[in-house]
Amino acid sequence: MSRLRVHATARQRRGRPRHGPRGVARAGVAALLALSLSACTAEETVTKYRPFFTGIQGAEFSTDPINPSKGYTDPTAVADNRIVIEHDDGRRTFIARSPRHVMVHVEALLDEDEPRSDQALLDQLISEKTKEFYRSEGKDPIAFIADLRSRRKDVAKAFGRMPMGEHTPTVLIDQPGDNIWVLRITGAAGKGLVFTKVWFRLEGTQWKLMWMV
Repeated sequence: MSRLRVHATARQRRGRPRHGPRGVARAGVAALLALSLSACTAEETVTKYRPFFTGIQGAEFSTDPINPSKGYTDPTAVADNRIVIEHDDGRRTFIARSPRHVMVHVEALLDEDEPRSDQALLDQLISEKTKEFYRSEGKDPIAFIADLRSRRKDVAKAFGRMPMGEHTPTVLIDQPGDNIWVLRITGAAGKGLVFTKVWFRLEGTQWKLMWMV
């Protein structure tokens, strides 16, 4: 894949110059993160504060306890579990309230192998940061979809090793900022894979695919 990590055997990797395919992929990731994090600022928020005597009648506290579960609504919940909405005019809306939803949609649309599927994938499920990066390289963002198609089996293998998405036990989540999650396949689950890291970004209420390496 031109902008995604290219598979190579251990023997091929020895002595390979740093500007090779892996270097290109890492450079792409670095550029995307630079675009995303340039305007970020650190912010701390207390999301949970539960003193030992919380719940005991008459107990007083200098700061009121904070219960993160009170009034909580699961942001990944989808009405009737419908993550694809079919419209009368033939259009489809793909809902992705979690990285796992994105993975389901990406695989389904790649399997369809139709121009309209590629366009839906690009318009609704690929990060704006990824599109900006491709344009900055003088390329049409649809090339990213072509990259995914050229590595369809590798994409399927990576997603297959994280069947529960971000909740898969062998997956660790890095959060570099700017609503980005990096899902890392760890341990034995990552052996033999071309892709072991997948970048997702929350844009509005929709999670989107950003990068794979």
